[in-house]
Amino acid sequence: MITVIISAYDRKAYLMDAIKSAISQTLNKKNYEIIVVKNFSDKNIDDYISFNGIKSILSEKPSYSEKIIEALKIARGDIISFLDDDDMYYDNKLEHVMSIFGKSDIVYYHNNNTIVDDNNVELNFSYNNPDFNMSSISVKKKIINTDMLEKIKHSLDTFMYLSAIESKGGIVIDDMKLTHYRMHESITHSFSSVEEYINFNKKSLERVNTSYNAMYDLFKNKKIKKFLLHKIIFTHFMKRIFDRDKFHLTYYIKFLTTGTYNEQRMYEYKIMIASIFLKNKAINKLYNNEMKKINNIK
Repeated sequence: MITVIISAYDRKAYLMDAIKSAISQTLNKKNYEIIVVKNFSDKNIDDYISFNGIKSILSEKPSYSEKIIEALKIARGDIISFLDDDDMYYDNKLEHVMSIFGKSDIVYYHNNNTIVDDNNVELNFSYNNPDFNMSSISVKKKIINTDMLEKIKHSLDTFMYLSAIESKGGIVIDDMKLTHYRMHESITHSFSSVEEYINFNKKSLERVNTSYNAMYDLFKNKKIKKFLLHKIIFTHFMKRIFDRDKFHLTYYIKFLTTGTYNEQRMYEYKIMIASIFLKNKAINKLYNNEMKKINNIK
């Protein structure tokens, strides 16, 4: 059985779309359940949830991970599919997930996504790393260590992926598009200046790196530690770019020796090279790319 966990925090605008996409699945209803965990009440949404027999949790927990843990406590499914409140499933998503997990020893499945704007218009870019976007991730419930999860406040998608590696179970990274990943202003953020963009990214990178370091301490697998070290070093580099600090050659060597080359990582390597000589230009390039994304979704 599949349990779909839909989470929302202080955002109502897209939640009904997410719930409807989970209800309108081709998979037989007896094979899955839906749990919505949120920190607010809304009559229309709550009535719709109740009418459709969906489990609802009103949570005062401050972190995303704690909300997921609350839902896991009442989840009946041995397979967990996550869905953020601003994303949507394709109608055949859960049927495909069920077929994937029907194969022996699969513990982690990641599908590709279509990036859309507020009006569900497809945008002309994509990102499909195996640890990106909770709404593209389905896992066996048994691999989620809630004691560890409680200590992670950000980057839960990375945590789920690494939990699968640590379990030594089967991992499937699929190019099939089964999730609509919504880009909108509240997640891309509008910036009035380069300095505002810099300050926002410095704070974001600090939060993410805190979670990466926590994971590094929690996981014991050497492959996982190498993966996390790469992320920690790259995040550290990015923060130093925004701090306009000088770099030491040893950091570049560490980055190059801990990473695994693939097309998705090309962005990181370009930033690293640019940071050696063109720090301010690298910041402006990142800022301009972000503003293009914002303009595309307006």
